[in-house]
Amino acid sequence: MNGLKCFWVQVIDEIGNPIESGLSVSISTPAIYADDSGTVKTNPITGTITNGVVQWYQTPDTADVIVSMASGGISIKRTLSATTADHRMVLPAQMSEVEALGAMPKIDFFEDFHDYTSTQRWTAVVTGTGACALLDTGEDNAGLMQITCDATDDDGDLLKSTNLQFGVQADKNFFFDARVKHTEGNVDDANVAIGLSTVLAANTFMQVAGAGPPATYDGLLFFKVDGGTVWQFEASNASTQSANTDLGTHTSGAWERLSFKYDYNDGVTANITPYFNGKADTPVTLTIAGLDPMTMIAGVLAGSGAVETLIVDYLRLTSDR
Repeated sequence: MNGLKCFWVQVIDEIGNPIESGLSVSISTPAIYADDSGTVKTNPITGTITNGVVQWYQTPDTADVIVSMASGGISIKRTLSATTADHRMVLPAQMSEVEALGAMPKIDFFEDFHDYTSTQRWTAVVTGTGACALLDTGEDNAGLMQITCDATDDDGDLLKSTNLQFGVQADKNFFFDARVKHTEGNVDDANVAIGLSTVLAANTFMQVAGAGPPATYDGLLFFKVDGGTVWQFEASNASTQSANTDLGTHTSGAWERLSFKYDYNDGVTANITPYFNGKADTPVTLTIAGLDPMTMIAGVLAGSGAVETLIVDYLRLTSDR
């Protein structure tokens, strides 16, 4: 048929690979043809397209070409002429609705202690005159939680998350972070613990006489012992523990940041890296199988007849979903 001109495009992805299936190529011209003899061609062009190349004939000198996936999504438009040198059209990768939403958000448990009523989000586990109470100092506009124990040797008190029962997983990483200030009641006699644990009783979340965390528990704990002057970190599965015994010197009355990163590694033995004031230290290991769900805790246990005081600025746990 006289006056018909040949047009063609090749549809490719971002890295240059031809897209051969699922395409819809629409031509703006009222009539398109499969050959120069005038055999009518269906518009839009769909189906399997070899090497991503679409060819047609038309009478006008130019055409607007719209390319998309037949199922919908992103489309692109280009104006071509019979003399166009570059015939390629790049169609970006199509995202599903789920992909378009992006990655699922992480689970984020964060407490800044602007409000507190025991047994709601947090529960005080105390004996005698021990207490967990908000401390109204206005410091940095932060809410502060103060935990104190009795002036009685081996008396302990703690704050625990009421409903958070955190299950350590073989396929999900997480990060724990806390900022605390502990003031020694008597030189270096306090026992302090911050982290995750399955032992939640006031006087047994730490052992007496500087023996450290319980002999048997599941947990990941920062701790300081009676007679000790350094922060330590321990990962425990029942009676099997892996510890870093010296993260750095504990400074009485100073703010200190305690953090750890849990890496599930091979899904059998996790690697946990402790951080003291933002500096990474030697990792410990933890067998994942058999662990019970853990509760977030912060507590002090007296090592003498002096009141011990622990102030918590915030506690945070962020996990893969």
